Amino acid sequence: MGVLNLSMKKAVLLLSAFILFNFSFLFADSNEKLLLENNIPLYVKKIENSRICAVSIVVSGGILYYSPEYSGIENAVFNMMTAGSENYSKQQLQSFSYYTQGGISSSSNRYGSTLSMSCIDSYFEQTLDILVDGFINPLFDEKEFALMIQSFNQNVQYILNEPRSMLFYYADKILYEGTPFASETNVTPESIKNITIEHMKNFHENLMDSRRISIVAVGNFDENLLVKKLNEKIGKISAKKNDLLKFKEQKLNISGEPVVLFNKDAKKSGFVIRAFDSPSVRSEDYAATRLIELIYSDILYNVVRERDGICYTPSSFVFSSDCAFGVEELYRVSNLKDFSKSLKESRKIMMEGKVVSGKDSSGNFIFEPLEEKLEGYKNKYINMKYSTQDTPLGVASRMCAGILQFEDVYASEKLTQKVKSASASDILKVFNEYWQGDSSRWFAVVAPEEENELSF
Repeated sequence: MGVLNLSMKKAVLLLSAFILFNFSFLFADSNEKLLLENNIPLYVKKIENSRICAVSIVVSGGILYYSPEYSGIENAVFNMMTAGSENYSKQQLQSFSYYTQGGISSSSNRYGSTLSMSCIDSYFEQTLDILVDGFINPLFDEKEFALMIQSFNQNVQYILNEPRSMLFYYADKILYEGTPFASETNVTPESIKNITIEHMKNFHENLMDSRRISIVAVGNFDENLLVKKLNEKIGKISAKKNDLLKFKEQKLNISGEPVVLFNKDAKKSGFVIRAFDSPSVRSEDYAATRLIELIYSDILYNVVRERDGICYTPSSFVFSSDCAFGVEELYRVSNLKDFSKSLKESRKIMMEGKVVSGKDSSGNFIFEPLEEKLEGYKNKYINMKYSTQDTPLGVASRMCAGILQFEDVYASEKLTQKVKSASASDILKVFNEYWQGDSSRWFAVVAPEEENELSF
């Protein structure tokens, strides 16, 4: 047994070294920063052996530029950028995408939005033309608008009727009240009536501000051609005269009586979260939270689900922002009386610096020190973060996320370095301060007849 354990430890060390070596190799600081004629930054990462090219246009600011009653308007505008432009109809885009197996996509979050392309290198120039025209000259076609609003209405009904979506929608609404984060990325039941073509056109005009725009290009392409094509149109966008808005850290007030919502579909399978104060993305404690999410969620799974049978899936995670909060989430709770006790025990195990590694022959947990398992969790974090982002578009997406949240294309790699250096004592300190802290509040969705069964 001792020989086997030694061999396993050696294997783990070798795997760790392999992961970290490849991580360092793949994500070294090798980007090039250029400037368009109007000083829009262009970040270029060449991958010479790739046949795939990705380009993303990034617009920073997000929710700072629209109030809650217009939630989802930026997302709507970027959706319309993919639905036809002055020089390319929706039908032409669909035909081109089918033929080339590339295409245009958009994404939005509270920090801003991106319009992206991915294509085989032989279609780079054509796809780039489509991307730029969609960004600058979206059609705002009435038929496409009607289809989009129909989809938004379906999402709104889902929010109002699906228990988990309902839970997080109202938790966000309550916890973010009075902050910029009260505005949502997606259309809400309150904002959908304000998403009109006229409002979208006005919003699009205000988006065309060179100070808020960045561009990321990843893959194998002609760099001179890229700069030339971008300068023809995007390089002509001017700067607006209004003051630029910046995100600031803001501590939430997470306290108050439990909030209980009712949904008949939650019968015998309620949804419960405990929201608590957590580090903002700019905090030195933030890196430790990324590991706590993995470690503590494993403990919750073993204790709350496997041993106590409280719910289907328990987990814990943090909503990463400048107005951050974390949650312990219990998905489909069958035991509404004992979940709080089970969570307290899980926190106690974590605070003792232990993880569950299995069960003995009597069914009792086998614990191991967190310090001995920490390297494995760090490698798990790296693998989860990068294994699905090894395509040019994935790399571009990671760079865009850094620009939006930190104005830094290297933000993701810098965070990973901090995660790699986090110690067990760092993790326990952060867990004790936030997960064990006094600032928390319960939210639940249950069937009406089960309200009296709830025990917080």
